[in-house]
Amino acid sequence: MLHNTAAATYSYFYPIGNTPPVCLTRFLPPEQDADILLLGCGDARNILFTLSQQQIPRQMDVTCCDLEPAILARNILLFSLLSDNGYATNMERIWNIYYHWKLDKASDALLKSKTLGLTKASESMEKWQASKLGKHLRFCNTSTLRDVRQVWLHWLGSPDSGVDEDVANFHVEQYKELKKHYRAKNGAGITLGTLRSASPVIAHALLTFGNMGDDYFEDGGLFKDAKEKAKAKIVNRTFFATGKRRSILHYSTQPFVGFHLAEVFAHRIHLAKKTVFERCLEVTKAQFKTWADAFRGAIDHGLTIRFFAGDALAFAHTLQFIAQAPGHITANIKSHPWTFETLTLDSSDYQPEKGGAPTMYDVIDTSNLFDHVGALNVLVSASPLLKPNIQSSLFTETIVQHYKDVKARDEANLGGSIHNVSLLLGLTVFETWTSLTVTPETDEGIYMTILKDIGQSKGPPPQQTTRQCWKHLSSFGIPKLATNTQGMVSIVSNMFKEIFRHEDFLREIAEGRIVLPTGKHYTRFAFAALITLVEKTIDSNTWIDVLGGLLDIIIPKGTASVYDKYAEDLFVSFDLVGIGTMSYLSVPPEPVLSPKLVPWLQRFKPLPRLVCVSIRVPRKDLDLLFALPLRQRPNPCFCLSLEGREKSWEQYFGAVQVGYGRMVSTSDDGRCLIEEDPSGIHGTSDLILSAFIPTRALLREDGRFNVAARYQFTRLNTTTNLLAPSLTENLVIFRTHLTDTEAVRLSAAWPDATTDSSTTSDLPPPQELWPIYQSKEIPWMTSDKVPGVTFQTLVLHTSDGNFVSASYGLQAEGEHAKALACADTPVRSESVSPHEMKIIIGDLEPLKMRFPFAISVVSVDRTLKYVVVLGQPKVLNTYLNDPQLVLPMSMSDSGQVVLWTAPSITLDKQPIVRWIHRAKDKQKKLTWIETHLSTMFSDAELLVETEQPRVPGMRRDFKNHLANIFLLPTGLHPRLKHTHRHVISFIHDDETLRVEFIIVVSRIRFDLIGRSVVADAVFMPMGPDIALDPAMIELMTTMPASASKQIPVSPDHLAVWRRALPVFAERCRTWAHVPETCEYIRHGPGKMLPPDAMLGDGISPLCSCGTGKLPANYPVTGRVPLLDGVMRKFGTRLAVSPVFPVTYIEDCTGPTVLNWD
Repeated sequence: MLHNTAAATYSYFYPIGNTPPVCLTRFLPPEQDADILLLGCGDARNILFTLSQQQIPRQMDVTCCDLEPAILARNILLFSLLSDNGYATNMERIWNIYYHWKLDKASDALLKSKTLGLTKASESMEKWQASKLGKHLRFCNTSTLRDVRQVWLHWLGSPDSGVDEDVANFHVEQYKELKKHYRAKNGAGITLGTLRSASPVIAHALLTFGNMGDDYFEDGGLFKDAKEKAKAKIVNRTFFATGKRRSILHYSTQPFVGFHLAEVFAHRIHLAKKTVFERCLEVTKAQFKTWADAFRGAIDHGLTIRFFAGDALAFAHTLQFIAQAPGHITANIKSHPWTFETLTLDSSDYQPEKGGAPTMYDVIDTSNLFDHVGALNVLVSASPLLKPNIQSSLFTETIVQHYKDVKARDEANLGGSIHNVSLLLGLTVFETWTSLTVTPETDEGIYMTILKDIGQSKGPPPQQTTRQCWKHLSSFGIPKLATNTQGMVSIVSNMFKEIFRHEDFLREIAEGRIVLPTGKHYTRFAFAALITLVEKTIDSNTWIDVLGGLLDIIIPKGTASVYDKYAEDLFVSFDLVGIGTMSYLSVPPEPVLSPKLVPWLQRFKPLPRLVCVSIRVPRKDLDLLFALPLRQRPNPCFCLSLEGREKSWEQYFGAVQVGYGRMVSTSDDGRCLIEEDPSGIHGTSDLILSAFIPTRALLREDGRFNVAARYQFTRLNTTTNLLAPSLTENLVIFRTHLTDTEAVRLSAAWPDATTDSSTTSDLPPPQELWPIYQSKEIPWMTSDKVPGVTFQTLVLHTSDGNFVSASYGLQAEGEHAKALACADTPVRSESVSPHEMKIIIGDLEPLKMRFPFAISVVSVDRTLKYVVVLGQPKVLNTYLNDPQLVLPMSMSDSGQVVLWTAPSITLDKQPIVRWIHRAKDKQKKLTWIETHLSTMFSDAELLVETEQPRVPGMRRDFKNHLANIFLLPTGLHPRLKHTHRHVISFIHDDETLRVEFIIVVSRIRFDLIGRSVVADAVFMPMGPDIALDPAMIELMTTMPASASKQIPVSPDHLAVWRRALPVFAERCRTWAHVPETCEYIRHGPGKMLPPDAMLGDGISPLCSCGTGKLPANYPVTGRVPLLDGVMRKFGTRLAVSPVFPVTYIEDCTGPTVLNWD
């Protein structure tokens, strides 16, 4: 209902991932157990990679949701193979089964044997849960078990599967045809997807990979030699036999893109007498073996993985409902848009008395669903499922690019600026506060820069990755936001116009817009669901006034537009989600219904405000969808329309449910039942299309008007080979009279599949059967939790359709109120953190104010009872000079150290960079690491950085210092070439030249989690007690000059480093914070780290918990023999990373040559 329902004439199958894996727990403290939800989970790589990156074993419960049952069937197959005691001896066969589409006899025999075992264990939910696998691999409902088992039967070619044995061969041929078409259009050779796997070595990989992996499409696998390839002759049905959906293997399927290939370039490939292909194959298989071992270890520590096959948005909203209504197992939502089966979580794990299955999560990953179902739909559906902790994260990813830059794409996808939308939804992305990240997206600019250099660039790249980590603002301990009616109407109406701008074709033409609009993702129901979440996030003066103002703008009176044609659809959507617009849909007290309408309506008193109309579309009327070859087939979106007999009026309804089969209920039943065709669109049955309409519509023209199934009007239709779009007949699929009982049914709620229930005339109230899409309540901070405060309010101010500032008001009580009443009592404010102020009234305990963004205080006002602080969001030029907004870190309210933008990393599991390719020609060429480091600078920074004389800048200087930490040990520093200096002293740039601290770089490693590089280093503070230690004195006086380098730093530089160093230490922490001695913990919960008391000269900004806790075999440069002992006594291990601009905040067009200081 949230997303438009497309015809789905074909769908692509992604059996293996097409992006490198991510670590799902990267922003959780290492000791914290994790409940994880994967929406659009795809293959098993993210789970396996996450398990392989754990330093400390943690309890993990992972719920996997994917629309395609065959994806889950493959994943469970893999997990079951890895669960066997003899998995290590079968590792090569397991690799073949999961990654090759042609198998040798031994691999095929193992596949069939294991699949047969799975089908036997899955004969019932009870049998599965009692099995050995069922202890760790759980199904969320019997429907998923049934669909996954159907896929397994399909692989076996069982008669029970009801699928012809030739289907797999058909899909193989379709796959080859699609690949041939893709090559003809785009050419052979390396793709951005393959290069993405090589990050951060993209610059070198682009010149090295060539056509690597292309033979996969012909050979059926990645084979090390001709002998191995010759054995693989059997089609792997897990790639092609996907069950009733009959998805086609995607043309870009290739195993290498689902791994981290940077490690390939960590050694001199030619010296090992291996080709790049051989080295890639070796690295990926080694990574897979590491993943397998980690999975087995996690099983022993209680890993649980759950599976649901269906629509991600429907699943998320069902979880929201169950989280608020324990004991319920359904929200009356359908499993996906192409079925009438109701989504029911009937596993005993979701029953309160048995429990076990989470409905709130520490981590939610949504893959790139932003591209597929719309950014707002994902955020509205998933964000309420986050646990209310600052460390809880919702990860999103966008890949498809049709816009001039990333910022334009983000604003189009979200329907407005990320600042506005995140506040409306009660969310925030920390990178919008800092405009810095350690997980770069700038590397993909290298690809485009090189293409431009060789003349192959053709405008914006078709893909450009943006990843965002969303947090709940309520986890900051702030009150519910508020704003004024006019401002709210302006912002929300602008969002409406943006997400439905494809309907405003005159505006499209006037603006000369040629990119694909994002409006295809959204229905009016999606907009209504958005409003329900906004209502729970922001208090307005009166929501009735807000709704009235919205309707005046988005449904203007006296106009004939597409907006107007969807007006009734909007009112129906508001009613379904519980928004108070009942007056728009009210039915007269004594309505006169046509006697030709269904009898149950005649008996129903009072009439429900809504009824569901279902129309049967003859199969022949869909021939247009299948007339063209597969790759050219249209995929338009459906809608239902009501039309006057004389075409004097029309109303469209976009939130439709479709299925294929036949109606089996009687017309006087009140409930419509559908016997579904198992083959769906690929079968021969008629299409059945359903939508809710206002009951009052039945009173028009005595019920004798027409109802029609249509393709939605959209400019997108011009790209799907339909006839040119207009508002005329060519978008109608099938039309009939409302009273046509052969083709039309009216029911009290959605139709049900015959497997759901039997017909009955004894219906509960219709509202109890309607789908439930009501956003979960948000736990905002309330006044009773704030000592000294009886009332608090946080008001957002608007201007020109944007949130521009916020006022935080407190009403004091007790001693604070008495002090305020005295005009002589001083009141002052102090900044505690970028988003937090404290108000000090006299000498009383300060009162805290936390804002939803980093602020600059404009004013502080007081009255006899109130204190009001007006703050404006910090703009880019302001926070570029704020050391707290470089790499923030804080103590959560629950007492855990939380990294805001720097993910945790297990250093010992990151590959060591042992060799860096250098060009031999005389032309100045950057090594890949120099190219990568140069992308730390945004376009604006590069302009300033290359000016002469050079102008200092806090962030730019910090980035230059970071570059030195990588260039000095590798011998790449332009002023110190071919000298490897591992000991870097940071000295005051005043007359004292005193050493403030030392960083010893042990190794440069690839950062697989951040797709970057990381310096495995040790920090030693040089306070008086350490600087005067005899061992330190001896080290400093005997250290060879060729092994060290001094970097002068100003007070501004030190302010940044003192906040960054604790983050670098926390990232790679393998030790625990000790409550009795940890300086961070003693500082107290809910505060920024490190404490101000640890930021002075001669004081270590790091807590003492990690001092001296280096691994026993920690490597040290042999040229400084005294260094090892001193480090083990005074040192703390660091993971030092480059920092990069955020591409949707600052422009970043590519690398450049810089003269590093």
